[in-house]
Amino acid sequence: MGAALASLAILMPRPSLGAEAINVTLKSISFDIPLADLERLANQGEVSTNLGFVKAASQPGQIESLRALLQTRFDLNPTALSQFLALPEGDVLLARLGSLIVDDESVPGTISRSSAELLQETILTASVHPDGLSLINVVRQYPRERLILDASQALALISENSDFYIRRPETIRAIQEQANRDRLPTTRSFDDLTQTGPQRWRRKPLTFHSPNRPSFSFADLYLPEAPSPGLTENGEKTPLILLSHGLGSNRITLGYLAQHWASYGYAALVIEHNETNTDRFNRFLSGMAAPPSARELLLRPQDVTAALDNLTQRAKTDPTLANLDLESVGIAGQSLGGYTALASGGAKINRPLLNRYCPEELSRFTLNISIPLQCRVLDLPAETSLETRDERITAILAINPLTSQIFGRAGLEPLDIPVMLVSGTHDYVAPALPEQLQPFQWLKTPEKYLLLVNNGTHFSFIGDDGSSEVVALPESILGPDGKLAQPGLQAMGLAFFNRHLRGKETYGDYLNQNYVDSLTRSPVNYSLVESLPNSLTLNEENQISINN
Repeated sequence: MGAALASLAILMPRPSLGAEAINVTLKSISFDIPLADLERLANQGEVSTNLGFVKAASQPGQIESLRALLQTRFDLNPTALSQFLALPEGDVLLARLGSLIVDDESVPGTISRSSAELLQETILTASVHPDGLSLINVVRQYPRERLILDASQALALISENSDFYIRRPETIRAIQEQANRDRLPTTRSFDDLTQTGPQRWRRKPLTFHSPNRPSFSFADLYLPEAPSPGLTENGEKTPLILLSHGLGSNRITLGYLAQHWASYGYAALVIEHNETNTDRFNRFLSGMAAPPSARELLLRPQDVTAALDNLTQRAKTDPTLANLDLESVGIAGQSLGGYTALASGGAKINRPLLNRYCPEELSRFTLNISIPLQCRVLDLPAETSLETRDERITAILAINPLTSQIFGRAGLEPLDIPVMLVSGTHDYVAPALPEQLQPFQWLKTPEKYLLLVNNGTHFSFIGDDGSSEVVALPESILGPDGKLAQPGLQAMGLAFFNRHLRGKETYGDYLNQNYVDSLTRSPVNYSLVESLPNSLTLNEENQISINN
């Protein structure tokens, strides 16, 4: 289906069409920006007279950001792209972007269609065009003589999302300053927790059955070869951490964390979630499988419970598992796995909030692309139980989690166990401001930490599984090499679980900027706070106020 859509898009006749200008309309004012002017800005950095108003109205650095965007080519597989645009999330994105465009129905011989339909055709055409998918080529392939932009709608979009990006430097600076103010007076020396620990371990593949899945699930258990003394106060049990991967990922991509923590005496169980793993997601993008269902939002926490139940049963007859502490368990997860970790640990899915927010989604013009996935909860029958907590989970490390609407304030406040949120400043999938910073304010648990990763993205903490990518993402989205960021996460996760799962109070000193400074791998650096600075306030609409 995806290949057919892409082929039809490029073969569709358009001898005299193709936009050569963007027409900007604001109330009674209308003017054209020739495509050639955008090309000169991209290629030579030249700001033409027609773009003069943009330069005059822009803040420092925005013209450079616009030029970088114009220069970016998105090398996306056309079949995968068409599959994404067929998803509910794709429909929402097309409708949202289509609302910015006024269709020019004055072109003789053209059929009136919605702006979303025209955009879908245009994006697919650009994706298979020799010049590739870029902003300029999308304008060039638009099947009208000019693309008419509704500036009032565009301004609403900018207003709604400006705090995500425009005020990002101020936000980062405020949190960095707070981290520095919170430094503990100390003269102690720190061990380098990024180095592999002394414990030998082995990987033990497991299968388990999650009751509501049609087939068995897989997991990898990284198990220390012998109990390491002093793991807990009495040294009797081997602590266990579960790990949950994100959408389109798999158990191998978080293996680097499991291996590192196992080298320090932890047992680490990395779960594979069948319907959202790499193989299933790639088959969907290739047109060979259905998209993930809404029930996956409940099945993932159920996988956690099923995996723990399975280990409990195995431990009764398997002496290598008899020493596991299965009553007080840590959990770590990335992206959708971060949601899974929070849901398993006691965060409550907030259907009333989703009922209020999601129908207004289009009118809000948010560029937070995690929102459609969160709104999928509403596809579940109203009578569906949304209970996800497993009482055995006693500490949570949530990396780039989705939280803002699926939990909201009311859903996060019940969390009463230690939580560390990890947030990337350049995460364009689950943006830091609405998905981690604001939610961090809502947490009521007294033991909470925010690890802000400057120059970190949504992909910084996904390890390499050796598979080929169906969708090749641009470097601006992927960010710096993940090997620069991942050692810091290994170390901070270890310190967090040592303190709050093993109960080793001395590791509280590691949960401070004094130690965090040592984790810098330029251009990636970290800030750790236990509360947001007083100078930085975020209201319920995720709007930033900086009080100098």
